[in-house]
Amino acid sequence: MRKLIISNTHYQTIVAIQLKMTLFKADQVVLLISDHSKGSEEIANRLAQTGIFEKVCFFRSREIVYNYTKKQQWQDYFAIAFKASSRYSYYLDGLDNLRFDELLVYNYEPDIYGLYNELYRYNKDIIISMFEEGVLSYNIEERTSAKLRAASGIRRIRGKKSVYEARGNFYCFFPQLYTGSFFPTEIPRITKDSPTTQILTQAFGIQADKLSYEKKYIYFSSVYDFEGGKPIGEFELVKQLVDVVGKENLLIKTHPRDRRTVYEEYGLSIDTNSSAPWEAIQLCYDFSGKVFLSATSSSLLAGSLMSDQPIEAYYLFCMCDLRENYAEKTVSQIQRVLNHPKTKEIFSNIHVPENISEIV
Repeated sequence: MRKLIISNTHYQTIVAIQLKMTLFKADQVVLLISDHSKGSEEIANRLAQTGIFEKVCFFRSREIVYNYTKKQQWQDYFAIAFKASSRYSYYLDGLDNLRFDELLVYNYEPDIYGLYNELYRYNKDIIISMFEEGVLSYNIEERTSAKLRAASGIRRIRGKKSVYEARGNFYCFFPQLYTGSFFPTEIPRITKDSPTTQILTQAFGIQADKLSYEKKYIYFSSVYDFEGGKPIGEFELVKQLVDVVGKENLLIKTHPRDRRTVYEEYGLSIDTNSSAPWEAIQLCYDFSGKVFLSATSSSLLAGSLMSDQPIEAYYLFCMCDLRENYAEKTVSQIQRVLNHPKTKEIFSNIHVPENISEIV
């Protein structure tokens, strides 16, 4: 089997690596990494040097995807419905063999419709599968415009398969949590001594022997004190944490979009390992005996759920005021996942205390 994987984030790249090292071990796999995440071109180059993929290509699509005009919507509609190619052919630059059996993507967007239209010319039986980006992404389905749905209908009338007819698998770490229309397929969790971990250190430039996480408590900050509405009181929450665990025992991992210096000014230690994604660091470093904390960050779920060695973690949103902030919706998603009847054992390491004193 020959497969094509599209990755727009570091998390998606980690999933692609694990898929190649496990379920797709005997398959030919081409990985395309976009410019949507910082440092992705360097990661693509390093990953290519490992030789695990048939080919790794870096391509630029961020500007095209996010600057999507009305005129281009109509152009996509006509191209997908009536033409053999579209403006998304840049995906395939540098690839000599365009026959694939399966295309793997995170979600269905107009560019994926265009890419399927291109690949259909070489294999009419190609399927399109989806893969997870954290457990909160399990409800992601096709998000398409009326124009693209109409284009798919025209394809069917013309005797060509639509994207809907080509749907395949949903690759995820916990298939029992997936309720969508794709076929759930389990990805093995990542172990500390697995070949995947070795590839991650190379791809993301991680020097595990130079990482240092000596403090017991690691707090993951969010954006909701400066984005999404009225501040939720996260900084005040961290001050309460300090009263319980002490400054000397607490490390703050700030959000990439947080340009403030409130934590440093308060005398707290800040994590400086920002060049590699947290999920990759967690998978390559031994955090035994540590405690992860956050008000709303999905990082408490992401790395722990990919790993076979989950870390004790606490969500502290009960101690924040979420009523006038988008964080309320994020927390609702987290609660829905944590309270799912099938997740009691899976999330046994994640706690939601009502009082901050419960973390010690």
